[in-house]
Amino acid sequence: MNTERLALHPPQKILGLKLLLAMGGVYWVCLLPFTTAAQPAGAAGVSLLLVFACVVMALFGRAHVAALARGAAVLGGLRTPDLVWRLWFAEAMRGSMRAWSLLLTALTIQLALPGTSMHVASGAALLSLALALSVLLSLARAGWLARPLALLCYAGAGALLAALATRAVRQGLAATLDAIGTLPAPQLLAMLLCWPALALWMKHRWGRLPPRPRRRAREAPGGLARRLGGHLQRYQVLQWNQQGQPMAPQGGGAVMRAVALLGTALPAIVLLLLTTPASWGEPLRLQHLLALGYVSGFKVSTLVARDLHWRYMLRPGGGRGGLLANQLLLPNLDVQLATLLAGVLAYALLQYGWNERPATAILRAIGEHTPILIELLFVTSAGLMLRTLVIRSWIFVLVYLAILALGCASVLHFGYDKMPLLFNAGPGYALALLAASLALLAVAKRRWTPQRLAPFLQGGRRAG
Repeated sequence: MNTERLALHPPQKILGLKLLLAMGGVYWVCLLPFTTAAQPAGAAGVSLLLVFACVVMALFGRAHVAALARGAAVLGGLRTPDLVWRLWFAEAMRGSMRAWSLLLTALTIQLALPGTSMHVASGAALLSLALALSVLLSLARAGWLARPLALLCYAGAGALLAALATRAVRQGLAATLDAIGTLPAPQLLAMLLCWPALALWMKHRWGRLPPRPRRRAREAPGGLARRLGGHLQRYQVLQWNQQGQPMAPQGGGAVMRAVALLGTALPAIVLLLLTTPASWGEPLRLQHLLALGYVSGFKVSTLVARDLHWRYMLRPGGGRGGLLANQLLLPNLDVQLATLLAGVLAYALLQYGWNERPATAILRAIGEHTPILIELLFVTSAGLMLRTLVIRSWIFVLVYLAILALGCASVLHFGYDKMPLLFNAGPGYALALLAASLALLAVAKRRWTPQRLAPFLQGGRRAG
């Protein structure tokens, strides 16, 4: 037995992490002309790059601990697992170190250019801190840390994130990141070395033998928590492998199910809101059309289904019409609207509580973005229709990168605020999106059959 036969990560997770690194690389290259020429847009672009890199590092940290937990579960039952575990542990550590070194080098180059006002050490410090916090929280969740230490990690991470979020809301993201660079040198050095120190501690503690996870006492959930968890279990994210073949449903608790559902809706909503005009009736620019295309492709691989069970297919009336509406269209809209509503409430509370903005101005700002409701219907309909086309997953990855490259090239050529005007965001635009959505749904209704969803049903087997 060796590490080549025991894959450290599932194929879809490897593909997702590589896609994130590729997207970051394209954005990094497109940002170079602004930072080398000391243009004003360079500082804002570097701030977004730093936030993106920290998020990617957090995902790598979570994947790192998941690989270790998978190895401990597989190798823990062997009579002499020490040799294979050492190879497994070393390979997992090398993967995280490679990603950390790559992003650290890329950020250091960007922060050293003249178009950046941020301190060079702040990027490296935040990157190490993001990876270390992600690994610590994942270790605590896996039960590898003592309960007092796990509670301390949760409390410290929550307090730190709350402080950063509050400062970013009140003073802006760029000012918050600039303030980190003004910290004393010992604090920046401690933040920079927190991940290498944690890696050495993990190697000393678990580098020789797989650990025995601690038993965690689970409190009986209350009535509301039980009902909410049961409702979330009705939803599942449809997954396909790299060959475009459907995969059987994966297990997971209510928290992981909620995080997965949030990941299918939040990126689409944020991208559409960032590219829409300031108010209803203003002209739409090219970047919004590119965003619609990108989000439509994003929905192809992030579709949500509800109540997938053999009994639904066997009962009378479980045909194509009800299949498309109840099992596919409405669940996706439910998740998107719930995420949008939570975001609207958070925005209203922050604007009213921290910025002391009048309630009428907040309601007016929210009402000006109502076209996103029809746009979410359109991208969901497009994703449902495009998913029925039997295309390998790598083709969708190329489409993502092509749209992203086209958008970056357009920004470099025209400028973000001077991209070509297309048409006004008025009633005509809304009616056109509604008509296109109905047409796409009509095609999807004919192509989505019970047989197409069979591999995803509870009790179904892995396709392909």
